[in-house]
Amino acid sequence: RRFEAVVVATCGGWGGAAATNASCSGGCACRPRFAVCVPTAPAKDVGIFEASLASIVRHVSDASAVWVVSRQDARLDAAIDRVNAKRRAGRPEARWLDENAHFPFNYTVVRDFLAARAADHEGAAAQSSSQRLGSPRAYTYAVGWYLQQLIKLYCGRAIARATAAAAAPSDVFTTRDEDRSSSFLVPTPPDTLVVDSDVVFFQDVAFVERASIVQGTCAATYRYAFSREHHAAYETTNRALLGTEIGAAAPAGPGDPTGAISGVTHHMAFRADVLEDIERRIAAGHSGRTLWRAILDPQHSVLHKPLHSNAFSEYQLYFHFARRAHPASVAIRQLYWGNGPSPAGVVECSDTDRWPADGLRRARRPDEALQIDRRAGYDFVAYHSYAKRRPCVYAPHGRDGVCFGAGCTYSCYKHRVEEKYKRLDRTVVAPRLCAPDPPPDDV
Repeated sequence: RRFEAVVVATCGGWGGAAATNASCSGGCACRPRFAVCVPTAPAKDVGIFEASLASIVRHVSDASAVWVVSRQDARLDAAIDRVNAKRRAGRPEARWLDENAHFPFNYTVVRDFLAARAADHEGAAAQSSSQRLGSPRAYTYAVGWYLQQLIKLYCGRAIARATAAAAAPSDVFTTRDEDRSSSFLVPTPPDTLVVDSDVVFFQDVAFVERASIVQGTCAATYRYAFSREHHAAYETTNRALLGTEIGAAAPAGPGDPTGAISGVTHHMAFRADVLEDIERRIAAGHSGRTLWRAILDPQHSVLHKPLHSNAFSEYQLYFHFARRAHPASVAIRQLYWGNGPSPAGVVECSDTDRWPADGLRRARRPDEALQIDRRAGYDFVAYHSYAKRRPCVYAPHGRDGVCFGAGCTYSCYKHRVEEKYKRLDRTVVAPRLCAPDPPPDDV
């Protein structure tokens, strides 16, 4: 068919069509199993959440369980029930984890810490809380931003606590404990795959490259996609947390893509022992404070302007630290993925040159954008609720991969300005920025 011919034509020559659904291609002396963690804010992602969760249950290989982390919400409960009712035999069950019950912080703690930190930063000149904290919208955004990032970093520990609490409730601290300190972070956590709740997988994707037994435990090398997205404030915060050298962006290793790469891909595998090492190093450099306190503590926060910029990325912290301090745990493997738009928008293409138009049209059906992207062959797409366009598409191609789109052109090109890369990116990826509508009988 016409649509299939376009897909085949644009797929040719990628050099990246290697199967992403085969685990342990590098050899496994043991079989690692990780828990998937899906933090979500119902008010923001409820429209795409069910499709995201269903795709995780169906397409993520090697997952032992899938945990949805949120406050209680009847809409999420119903979506989880529907996903579980449709899951195939052998696929993991989705479960709910209360964000207020098993973490050493919650929305109120993050809000109060940020408010105190902002007041201290702005000084006594501001006469009211609204002046100190900026607009209510910016304030709410900042609290949610840091809360969801910390939830991802602590999710494995929260899962372990929840599991232990179910087995022996009297042996585990409750959220009424006044001291939310490192003693809160027991028992031993699993490795986790964190997935943003607006990410939809369209293909089976395996994350285990290889595994070996190290000191009696199964230590995995996980696979990581990458972007070319960079934000100077992230590295500034990472250096403040871990030190000038170990907190810096990691250099390219043998076989890695050339130029600077980023871990901001809206999902990531976190090894529990690497997270423990991050905590240990932060405690050593910050008078015993844990990671979350080093970021938020009103008196000692490493954030310079906590409410005026997105100054921290959990993905960048882990990605670059693991590549520097635990390189054997990381295998770079690019996927074919798109960033945005919201699922309510569909990228139009010109009838003459199949080039993406500047604007979007509204989707004619709730799942239209997902159906188009599935047929286009994406491994996954992040359908951000705020996104009004698809600013960037990434694809595997040789060692460096390719990327194209107005939102990532500078980051793609700033470390490799040769004309050949521009031609490659445009030729290989640009046709996939949007896809033709499927024929009516193919829907």
